[in-house]
Amino acid sequence: MSPTLSDDLLVRDLHQRADRLLPPMALDPTDVLVAGRRRRNRQTALRSVAGVLAAGAFVVGALQLAGPNGRMSRRRTPILPSRAARSRSGSRMTHARSTPTPVRPSTSASRSPLGGTPSAP
Repeated sequence: MSPTLSDDLLVRDLHQRADRLLPPMALDPTDVLVAGRRRRNRQTALRSVAGVLAAGAFVVGALQLAGPNGRMSRRRTPILPSRAARSRSGSRMTHARSTPTPVRPSTSASRSPLGGTPSAP
């Protein structure tokens, strides 16, 4: 006989060694069912909370769009008055578009960074 084991004998020997080292398996069906129900209830609760939060965010967004100054409202508060305003003297004033203001040279550019007056070269 050969000193090497055949595949069937090797598998059988490994199974016997593993069975001796490992504790016997004991699953209680009632404990498994209770744990499964607890997990399912937790998942259902989390999904319900997520659904309520999503619905709340949708409602808040819809109220902001449809509010008194929202995008879908018919009556909006104008940004600028549509009619020309009159000054106190009675002359008519119009709202002009903003134009860039010319920049004057700064007086601080001619000063020394140390705070004194620049020295003449």
